[in-house]
Amino acid sequence: MGPLRPSLVNRLIETDYRGRVVYATPEAARILGSTTRDLMGVDLLKVVPGRDLRELLRVATLGAASASAAVTLPAAGQQTRRTVHFSAERLDARKVRWRILTDEEI
Repeated sequence: MGPLRPSLVNRLIETDYRGRVVYATPEAARILGSTTRDLMGVDLLKVVPGRDLRELLRVATLGAASASAAVTLPAAGQQTRRTVHFSAERLDARKVRWRILTDEEI
């Protein structure tokens, strides 16, 4: 049996339709180099650089089943960078759920 993969349930962020964080698990916040408290109300699109998440948010709020993108972020507590994979799905007219996987887990 191989190593256990972390549960995606542990890596969730929910935002409103504008991208402001309304919920984040501690593990998701850690991957982004933050805490759940610090992420609340913050624009996720400002925390994660680049245009990929903005496009994901647009697609998800338009009602697409699910969309995904890879983003390169600084590794928490290190001077290296790593790729993090985000998928977004519309929960309702007001919320989007983001799931996060690291490159090592794919």
